[in-house]
Amino acid sequence: DKWLSRWPALVNGSKRYNIENLSESQICDAFVEASRDINPPFYNYMKSKEAQVESDTSLIQNTARTIQLMAEAVITALNEINPTHVSTGAVTTDSPDASDFEETDDDADMPILDKARIRINRALRSFRSLNPALSD
Repeated sequence: DKWLSRWPALVNGSKRYNIENLSESQICDAFVEASRDINPPFYNYMKSKEAQVESDTSLIQNTARTIQLMAEAVITALNEINPTHVSTGAVTTDSPDASDFEETDDDADMPILDKARIRINRALRSFRSLNPALSD
């Protein structure tokens, strides 16, 4: 707790000296590495938390890929079932139009599956942006 209360002063001090390419994250990583010999339990705890965050991040990415594949399969099946509502795009988080899509009266003639695909893309992008935190 004593160290944590000094953390803002340490970070502000590094900013005051205007050290290039030194972020709060890098300071934290250096502190954890420096504690390896001084305080092994703290070092091990922080490394296990870092591994947990990496695992959670990987899980989020793998889940998003699975959801994307399922959504593509559903939209493909719906395209075949009802060709009058055919979607011309693919489910992807890289689609630039998906982030700005807002349903308007002008979009009334847009195929319903295109609207669904755009909503799926937005949801996937939001899901992929989740950032696991170091928590107990």
